[in-house]
Amino acid sequence: MHRNIRIVGFTAAGLSAALVLTGCGSSDKKSDPAARSNPAVAPSSRDNTAVQSSDLLGVWTSQGDKDVMLLFTSQKTVTLTGSHFCVGRFDDTANTTTVKMSECNGNYKERNQGTLKLTQDTLEIDWKGFRKESFTHSAKPKLPSSAPTAEPPTS
Repeated sequence: MHRNIRIVGFTAAGLSAALVLTGCGSSDKKSDPAARSNPAVAPSSRDNTAVQSSDLLGVWTSQGDKDVMLLFTSQKTVTLTGSHFCVGRFDDTANTTTVKMSECNGNYKERNQGTLKLTQDTLEIDWKGFRKESFTHSAKPKLPSSAPTAEPPTS
């Protein structure tokens, strides 16, 4: 019982920290020279090529099972939360982007390994031996306008 409480606590803390860290950054779409010179040109990751890790960063929520969320980090780690908790890695080095969970609580195996495809703003994962599932990128958190600010030190 205490182990489950700790896992939920660590999950909540990890997701909160990740939202703050990844949500406050930018996706830096300006780094693609084609997108800069012609805004109508979409980033190359939207083609039928492998999903780039920079397109995945942040939190994705399942469109079918709203309790299921995925957190992708710049260190190519992925965390799955919901009724189960899993950690793993994703690989975008080949023409196919894959995700593989290395450890799940309760010996959970349904969303253990999958192939990723990104179309517009929808991430589709074809889970091996399970089903295809669509995810929506969660909005970046906004700080309240009443959030305290600090003046830079003067010296």
